Amino acid sequence: MNVNYDEPIKNLPDAYDKNTDSNNYKLLRINKNTTDIIEQTSKKIFDTLNLNNAGGRVLDDVWGGRVNLKRGKLNDEQYVIRLRTKMMQDTANGSFPDLVEALAYALQCEKSSIHLVESDTPNKIIIKDIPLGIVFEVGFTIDDVVSMIESMLPVGVKIERQHFTGTFEYGEITDTEYTETAGYADLDGAIGGYYGLLDE
Repeated sequence: MNVNYDEPIKNLPDAYDKNTDSNNYKLLRINKNTTDIIEQTSKKIFDTLNLNNAGGRVLDDVWGGRVNLKRGKLNDEQYVIRLRTKMMQDTANGSFPDLVEALAYALQCEKSSIHLVESDTPNKIIIKDIPLGIVFEVGFTIDDVVSMIESMLPVGVKIERQHFTGTFEYGEITDTEYTETAGYADLDGAIGGYYGLLDE
């Protein structure tokens, strides 16, 4: 027997009154509405178990409490990245591939966009590149990112210098098209490229 969950009135035999103004329809509709509410509530609860969907107090009470990390003045987007970083501190083994994978998870970016190399100086690494767009979009500074990366490094290992590639480009005189990720920004900063940074 096929059960119709969307229209439960159709599950009744034809001997029953199925009109929308009948008591049968009204009683089954009450049950259907209650079931829908339970289903929607359950979905919301399960969604909060996904860090990417969580927000507000759920981040603080559930996720922050789980990894023992307080929000402070961070907004939701910043807090989520900090939470991912904190979680990866417990799993990263300090190797370059593992560190790149941890950073890619924290920033939710491709591993190919992160470049780290060993320095000639013992216990030092060089950050060649990370996706600055993601960093700036959530309002983090370069110092914030460097601090997060250092928190995942083995004890005693430090960052020697960092070089980040920007997206700003000057066009040719003959160029007639504007690229939102490469040109000058508007007044709100919603479009436009950004300069790269070199810090030693």
